[in-house]
Parts: sequence; structure tokens; C-alpha cells
Amino acid sequence: MWSRNGLPIPGAVSASYTVTEEDLGAELTSTVTLSAPEYLTWSRTESHGAGFRGHLELASDPTITWNRTAPSNNVPTGTVLQASAPPVTGTAPADLTYAYQWYAGDWMTEAIPGATGSTYIAAPEYIGKTINVGVTPVAAHYKGRERGVASNLRPYVWGKFTGVTAPTVKGTALPGEVVTAVPGTPSPAAETVMYEWYRDDERLTGWSADPTYMVTRDDRGHRISVRARYHRAHYYDSTTAISRPIAPTFDARAFMDFTGDDKSDILARDKAGVLWVYPGNGTGGWKPRYQLQNGHEGYLGLIRPGDFNGDDIPDYLAQDVWGKLWMSDGPSGSFVGTGWNGFTIISPDDFNGDIEPDVMARDKYGALYLYPGNGTGGFKPRVKIGSGWQNFTTILGPGDFSGDGKADVMARDKYGALYLYPGNGTGGWKPRVKIGSGWQNFTSISAAGDFNCDGKADVMARDKYGALYLYPGNGTGGWKPRVKIGSGWQNFTSIF
Repeated sequence: MWSRNGLPIPGAVSASYTVTEEDLGAELTSTVTLSAPEYLTWSRTESHGAGFRGHLELASDPTITWNRTAPSNNVPTGTVLQASAPPVTGTAPADLTYAYQWYAGDWMTEAIPGATGSTYIAAPEYIGKTINVGVTPVAAHYKGRERGVASNLRPYVWGKFTGVTAPTVKGTALPGEVVTAVPGTPSPAAETVMYEWYRDDERLTGWSADPTYMVTRDDRGHRISVRARYHRAHYYDSTTAISRPIAPTFDARAFMDFTGDDKSDILARDKAGVLWVYPGNGTGGWKPRYQLQNGHEGYLGLIRPGDFNGDDIPDYLAQDVWGKLWMSDGPSGSFVGTGWNGFTIISPDDFNGDIEPDVMARDKYGALYLYPGNGTGGFKPRVKIGSGWQNFTTILGPGDFSGDGKADVMARDKYGALYLYPGNGTGGWKPRVKIGSGWQNFTSISAAGDFNCDGKADVMARDKYGALYLYPGNGTGGWKPRVKIGSGWQNFTSIF
């Protein structure tokens, strides 16, 4: 039998007794009585001292600390959270310890199974939830009260993407074309993806949800790349590395576009010296021609290098009988240099890969020179790039005919064989390839840019009867079937 201050406790007659709050400050005793027939009854009373001694209260809220990398309470999965227990109010019992229970959610109702130590590692299954810890003071004969962390100090579990890779770029890397960033497949899947485009190391755009970029002429000779930023609620944004770059190079349409509509055009001088513009329609045919200028009958050579002076307006160069070289965009013109008498001039676009359009010139001895353009209407020092070219009756620069992104040259010999001299992109050559025969029947062979807008460089040829043919390139150094695109062209002394 159990007694409190000498008075029996109702119902407390078993061998054990659970201390209650009513026992606070009381003297507890237990009496054991032994009895048997024909024996004397024996009993013994033993004191157990004070029973329930009171409540244990924490003096303040517990705290949770972690290795912070930012001022916010967001913590990535895998973060070690450390609970700190404050002292209790009043005098602490000598045997004071603390019990811990970690919770997920805004309220201390969802106990995290097994999380009963002073530390807890933020787990992925609780991404998007607040983490709290209940701390209870524990001592013999005391009842401790659990207390949690203040709401503004609780960590909030955020996830990290895995499998994050840089996007790839799809599309044709030519001015006027649109390329598209294709994102990777992080885990979990991103809810939104933002993109940022670069030219070399220079940022071209801010972050945008639009995955596309329109290549411009200014991108030629540079590296275009993109990076992505993945976003998902309750996950840290993940910014990828920069993608493998693309390198816009030769654009046959821009090279031969004179009217600014991104379609290849042709200039032609008639016997009276009138210069005409024949705008291409982008499908291998023509828009109505218009007269550009008069008085061109005295020029020996007429070529179109592209935008030679860097003003975003296409130009042409004219070589007069006195060896002077002139530049014009139609409405206006300027003097370029002297000493060009005796040269046959060719426009190979950007032959040395420095972005600027160049000029080639063959002297009467067959030496071939590269005159690199400086981008402002003049030249860098010339470089000799060949000899023996006196055997060719026509030399032209079709652009990138082989499809390797480098400007090439074509040459027809006196027997009518047509050769491709692929450029190596730095002002030199790859091995030449014979790409045709029977071309001696043509009185004019000229570059046509991408006249049919299929992304391949083309060539035009006029026969002695004035018929004009388009020889579409196949993009790998060969031809598609030719197409007759005009007649009556025998009246022109130069087609370029």
C-alpha cells in the first residue's frame, strides 16, 4: 500500500506506483504486509522521500543553428541542423538532461521518425517544409514541458537540382537565322527555364524565357553560346555552364545581298555603262530590276566584297583603266587606292577568317595576292597566296562552297575545267578539287550567293547566246541540277 504524508493513496495497492502532480512536495511511503494462516502478520513501511518535485520549464525557446551561406532561413537538403537547449528556469536538477524530437511542418504535429537527437540532417522528403525541434527538459521526479523554436528562426528545407547540364544550340548559325537553346534534363524537372545568350564572353541578352536567338552579321567570326537557369518551387535556382559555342561564319545571302532583304542579288553592267540591280526573290527567281548608276563603261573590274567599310551597307569595288580602285554603295562612293593596273580583282568574302571582307588580285605573271580588308574601307598588308594562276580564264569567290564554314575560290582553266580551291579559314588553301568540265562555253561565271535560299552557295553562268543559268551548290562542294533563270544577258559586259 502506498501512502502520501501518512495517508493511504486511494487505489495505490500494487507493487509499483506512478508519481503524479498531487505528490508534489509530499512524503511517499510504501507498506508491505505478509500474512498466512497460523502465522503472525508481518508488515514493513519504507519511506521513498519526496515524490513529484514539480515542472521543468525552459527559460527561452531553443534554437537551431547550421552553416549559413545566405541570410535566409532556406537550407539545402543534407544540411546538418544543430539544436541548442536553453537553461531551465530556477535551479536546475543535478541530473538534468534534454530530450529532442524534430518535426516537419508549421506546427509540431508531424514528428520525423527517428529524429530524436540534438542534430538532424535535412532530408529530401521534407523539401518545402519548415523544420522545428521540440526540446523537453528531463530529470527524475520532474515533469518537463516541451518547447519549440520561434517561427522566424526555423529552417526551411530547399532542394538542389541534380543532373544539371549546359543546354545545346540547334539551328543554322547564319545571320538572319534563328537558333534555339535546348535545355538539359535536370532532376527533378524544372518548372521554368530562363536563357542568357553570349557573344564570346560578352553578354548579349538578359535572362529571358525565350530560348531563341537571331544570329546577326555582327556575330560572324565570334562564338555564340547560351546558358540556362532552372527554376522549381522550393528548389535553389541552378545556373548551368555556358553551352558549347556555335561560330557563325559565311552567309552566302548576306555576302550577295545588295537590297537589304536577306536575299541574294545580282549587279550587271550593260554595254552603255549603266549599272543595274537585279534583286533575287529568294526562290531562284527575280524581282523587278532597277537602275543603280550610269557611267561605268570605263571600269575594267567590278566586284562585290560585301560591307567593305563597316557601315552596314553593302558595297562594290570598281577598278578603272588608270589603276585606281574605287568603292561605292550606289548613292555614294570613295577612293580606295592606286596601283591596281595589271591586276584581275576577285572578291572572296572573308578569306583569312578575321571577320572583315577581303580582296584577291592576280597580276599578269600569275601571282595571286590576298589583300585583307581592315573593315573601314582599306587594306591590311597584302600576302602572296599563290602562283601559276595565269592559266585560269576566270577566278571567282563563291563564298563557302564546300560547306566547312570557310570562304573558297573557284577557277576555270582555258580547257573549261572548273576547280574548287577550298580556303582553310586563315588565308591559305586546302587541296583543290575538280568540280566540273565543259565550262569553256560560258562567257561569264559569277558568284550568286545563296540565290535560292537553301543555305548553300550557288554559281551563275551565262552562255554565248545570253542564257543565264543557276548552278545551285549542294553544300559539300558539288552541284544540284542547273536551272535556266534568264535570257538576253548577252547585252551585259559584267555580271557580279
